[in-house]
Parts: sequence; C-alpha cells; structure tokens
Amino acid sequence: MIEETRAALVAQEMSQDKIAHKLGLSEDEVEEVLAYLRDRRLIRWLPAESEEEKVFELAHEYMVNKIWVWESKEDVALKRASNLLRRELSNYQKLGLLMGRGGLEVVSEPREALSLSAEELEFVLRSTLAAGYEMGYWLERARDGGVAVEGILKGELESAVPNTRANVAKVLGLWSPELVRGEAIAWLA
Repeated sequence: MIEETRAALVAQEMSQDKIAHKLGLSEDEVEEVLAYLRDRRLIRWLPAESEEEKVFELAHEYMVNKIWVWESKEDVALKRASNLLRRELSNYQKLGLLMGRGGLEVVSEPREALSLSAEELEFVLRSTLAAGYEMGYWLERARDGGVAVEGILKGELESAVPNTRANVAKVLGLWSPELVRGEAIAWLA
C-alpha cells in the first residue's frame, strides 16, 4: 500500500504550471515553494526524462501517510492514471507494446480530468482499438484533441494485432457519417 501511495503522490504528472494552475499561483511562486521544500529536505528531486519535467517525491515515509489523508480519491485516481499512461507510452515508444484492457480501465476512470497530449491520445486510441474497450469515447476524444483518427483507422484496418481489424470495422459501422470529417470513409469504398 505504501509503494502504491508513494507512486500516487510522486508529482511527475504535476508540472509546475499544473501546480500553479491548480493552486491559483504563478509559476515563480510555485518554484519558490518547491525550492523551500527541497532546501529543507522535505522533497527530493528525481531524474527526469526532459529538462522542463521536474519530478519530485516526498523525502520521508511518514509524510506519505499524512499527505495520503489530504488526497481525494479522484486525485489519487488521476495521478495513478497519469503515471500508468506515462509508463505505458514509454513502453510503446521503446517496444511497440500497446496498453492492455486493465491499463485502459485505470486510464478511463478519471478520463474527463486527464489532460492528454496528441501523442498520448493517439496511443490510447490505438490501445483501445486493439483491446475493444471504450472505442467510441476515445475515438471522439482523440479527434477532438487534433489526432488524425481517419489515418489511424485506415492503418489499423491492416493491423496484425489480434482483433484490431474487427474492432476498427465495428467502430466504422457505429460511427455516423456526419461525424466523419472530410472524405474519411471514401477509402473504404
């Protein structure tokens, strides 16, 4: 439980700008508070994948239990989903592995609160098409997020991943033509 709690409380997905927005502070104010906490050894910085991604964790185990009480179930679900999505996307980029149904369920729980990049949306869409889970929702969410879903659907019709072609055909059968932008269905004819 402590390790799950620690993972949920690591603020990797909480960049300084997200913390500032959530608390109604400027990024400079957040930077100052984080520096104060770091200088007093209450948080410690962890290696980050990129320069702008400042990753930290609570430095003391007893603090995890205290902070856990402050976290709402929604906050924990959101952090868990964000951390899982980050790890799964990394696996996809390195190994070509899509997220399974269990991971998609975790990501879908706080889906309305998740702020996702186009790359993350595309990854989740490809994963849902392979798993056959919440395809309609993620198709619309990806399209609304600027992802070229028509090209993905066309490409996935030739996928070697089991069930993906059938799931894409199912989505295309349910997707009403007025929702399709441009000539997306023309390539099916």
